[in-house]
Amino acid sequence: MNLHRALCTSMADWSQLPRDLLHLIAKRLKTRIDLLRLRSICSSWRSSIALPPKQHRHTPIPTTDDSKFTLSLDLSEHTVYLIESQQEGSPPKRWLVKVFEDQHGRMHLLDPLSRSKVVGFDNLLLDLREFKVFELCQEHVLHRTAMYGVHEPWRSRPVVEVDKVALMCVGPENNDFALVTPHRDGGGLAFFNSRIQQWITIGSHPATSSCIAVTHFEGKFYAVDTKGRTISIDQFLDSKVVTNLGSDAYRKYLVEAGGELLVVEAYLSFPNAEGFIGSASYRGLCIDYFEVF
Repeated sequence: MNLHRALCTSMADWSQLPRDLLHLIAKRLKTRIDLLRLRSICSSWRSSIALPPKQHRHTPIPTTDDSKFTLSLDLSEHTVYLIESQQEGSPPKRWLVKVFEDQHGRMHLLDPLSRSKVVGFDNLLLDLREFKVFELCQEHVLHRTAMYGVHEPWRSRPVVEVDKVALMCVGPENNDFALVTPHRDGGGLAFFNSRIQQWITIGSHPATSSCIAVTHFEGKFYAVDTKGRTISIDQFLDSKVVTNLGSDAYRKYLVEAGGELLVVEAYLSFPNAEGFIGSASYRGLCIDYFEVF
């Protein structure tokens, strides 16, 4: 009984932490989910710790001047989480999920390896007290609403297309942003700054004409093309090749891991070529990777 009373007293003392100390703790938390978990401890902490504003979750962006068929552009954010059960068991159960919050505040579950919506989980409730939740990364995408069949108005229809972008917060309070995305027509990279509300084409290097993946790392944008040429783009939009690895036969990705930026080359290998011809073929995914210097 004395131990139970001591534990209750200890928990009560936690709720009386000074507001200044709580603010210092909150400043050390880098993700929104960590702040939510901190606020869930008790009501006094919720009243002391404010949630950060939702930045760049749903931002209309002006279309490019040469976009004859693009009706609108909307920037949105997807977040990838690792969820781990705290129930007893060895090993613990883990799930990898991707979440998208729409403009009305509704949460949608997406396939973590694609952008397709997972149906049947619209009313799913998750008690954060029963799970450990880790934010792994975020991706930003442009939802492009385009009109096709404009030469035949009776057949025209709006189609929503999704393009991945590399986004970097800028400004004193990170209220503004800059982004880079490959042009759909293969005409280089498109750069947009929210402060000037204008699109700029980056095409000073041949590698920009065939870029297939973009990201940002340590204050710069990086892009890799189909041949494995990786370029960096600084704040003045000057581009230069930083490495030239891989071949032009496989898909390239830019991945940040362990404080380094890696070029990942993914391809399918077929250990048994004869087996591939038959209906019961086997496909193995092999990954090769290179460090970006």
